Amino acid sequence: MSFFNLCITNLIFAAQYNRYLDFSLHNLTYQLEHHDDHAHLGFKINELRWTDVPLDEHERKTFLEQAFSSFFTDEINAIVEAVALSADVKSAMIWNQVGGQIHAVRDYVFENIKDDALLASFQQDLDVLISLPAEVFNRKRNPFVHKPRYIDNPWSPPDGKLILRSSCCMYDCRIDGEKCYTCPRMLPEEREERRKLVLAVAH
Repeated sequence: MSFFNLCITNLIFAAQYNRYLDFSLHNLTYQLEHHDDHAHLGFKINELRWTDVPLDEHERKTFLEQAFSSFFTDEINAIVEAVALSADVKSAMIWNQVGGQIHAVRDYVFENIKDDALLASFQQDLDVLISLPAEVFNRKRNPFVHKPRYIDNPWSPPDGKLILRSSCCMYDCRIDGEKCYTCPRMLPEEREERRKLVLAVAH
């Protein structure tokens, strides 16, 4: 997901600053920071470079279509296939995660930003990403196209909502791992038991 987050970062930067950052892989250093039983993953930008995003609606759409398409075809697609091969899983298991992720980001942006013009720009640019043809991703469909599903959030009762992941992240496959509360593979009775545990701890 850290590679897909580069795309999300540029989505936000384009809407907020009208700049598209250079996240080509030769301009990034991939970093792992050890934290007890897990690692935090991220990037250091070697040199801060960007291209100005056009303000004209048609020119902007054309620019972002080309920029996002190139990012996936030239940088990300091969990485996804390599990760899938090394983990001995189908690449669809990776691609299928981004639909829920992009909607979670969209929800966060719309819940926390009160600038209507910025929100409109963000949605317009997001629509470009969602409308890219499937072949950009070497898939049968655009993986960002996803209909989100929501469940009650036991950490924020009574009206809080959580978005279900669009695909399992396989966290439960690690040693001492367990399914996320938002895992689409979790059975309703499993989620109810977890909900009760969360509420019991909260009280």
